[in-house]
Amino acid sequence: MQRGGLAQGSPSLLGSDRSPAGGRRTVTRSALVVDAGGFTALEAVRALAAAGWAVDLLHRPHSLAARSRHVRRRVPMEADSRHVPAEVQQVLRAAPVDLLFATGDADLLALSAGRSALSVRVPWPAHEVVALAHDKRRLADAAAAAGLRVPREVPVDLAAAAGETAGWAVKPREHGAGVVSVSTVLVQGAFELGEAVDKLRQQGGEPVVQEALTGDLVAYVAVLDRDGSVLAELQQVADQVYPVGAGNCVRGRTTPVDRSLADGAARLLRSIGWTGLVQLEYVWPPGEEPALVDLNGRFYGSMALARGAGLNLAEVEADRALGRPRAAGPARVGARYSATALDVRAALGTRRPRAVSRAVARAVGATHPVWEASDPRPLTAAAAAAARAAGRRLRGSA
Repeated sequence: MQRGGLAQGSPSLLGSDRSPAGGRRTVTRSALVVDAGGFTALEAVRALAAAGWAVDLLHRPHSLAARSRHVRRRVPMEADSRHVPAEVQQVLRAAPVDLLFATGDADLLALSAGRSALSVRVPWPAHEVVALAHDKRRLADAAAAAGLRVPREVPVDLAAAAGETAGWAVKPREHGAGVVSVSTVLVQGAFELGEAVDKLRQQGGEPVVQEALTGDLVAYVAVLDRDGSVLAELQQVADQVYPVGAGNCVRGRTTPVDRSLADGAARLLRSIGWTGLVQLEYVWPPGEEPALVDLNGRFYGSMALARGAGLNLAEVEADRALGRPRAAGPARVGARYSATALDVRAALGTRRPRAVSRAVARAVGATHPVWEASDPRPLTAAAAAAARAAGRRLRGSA
């Protein structure tokens, strides 16, 4: 067996059949998606299936993606990312596939580091590139060297001494096993800073403290071929995030690609040797330069917006990873995205009477990360889980 690639002499392409005319074999490409939870794996499954892939899923409990009708085979897994490479290899021994995808940073890092023992092709660049890109301190250094603005990092002790009015963004330097999946917590003053730093350290993370910037959350997404050429790209802006102030996009839209933003991203990615799918997130203060705050080198949470804009990023990335790169057409500008339940939750936090009704109204005509008419069971499962959680809260307050 060839390590780090497809198994030699084994039927890695599953789901083959014979057409009635001529008896020629129709081959279905297959992928294994490792589900870190949330919306990301669900969109990965749907997007790959839309491109004709058979999709197996290695999932944690309460997975939305596991409810999708597009999943061929479902395999439950342990929650700890340290065990993921061994669990993936066990799945592959039972049924080999063509490609492996991750939907969470901790799983990505673990699988990338252990790729030589996996009998499957992976879409990521060399592990040293993956490790650098997901180390927030090293990424910030590389971005600054490429001429990009990055938030100013402050030592924890100096930030704590800065006074009660200072605002900070606290994030793990990298997502190792057990580290919280939310990458950033905004805090105000020394007490909140200390709590956030202590919690992160208790979870095994190394805290990075940066100045808190305010502005639009803008993302530039691209798929880069091995020669650095851009096979696909889009830009999106978040109109609402959750948690408010430092969360993920829960309502957003595609915008024209800012060429200066794209050129800066290209300089950074080429300087570190990145290839494949990448999402770069920026905070863009009004009248100032955007500041790079995060990099996702995997399928990401709001990826359904790209498909709603006519760009199937999973298909472009999968074809590239198999050595069949093709340039995709431009994403439609003005496509909208709404994770409605989280958007409503953010609206409730504003305590504005009309905020909730506006959040619901803006969901009309948008692409949704859970609801899809042809695949309704994930929404049913999400609604049932929300009802159970509400019941627990009501019982707890009684």
